[in-house]
Amino acid sequence: MDAAQASDDAEVDRIIRETGVPTVVETSYSPTGVTFTLRDEAAGIPCCTLTMYIRWGF
Repeated sequence: MDAAQASDDAEVDRIIRETGVPTVVETSYSPTGVTFTLRDEAAGIPCCTLTMYIRWGF
């Protein structure tokens, strides 16, 4: 969270890669939270998207 709030894109990408997620994770930030979007294919055809929005604190 600290890296995202500091807009440290390289550090956020490194942390996400270390989770072992096998797809590319698109990350974007705003003053209120962070959004992660994962996309995947089935039989070479784009089929699936998962988007998670996480708010900073309350």
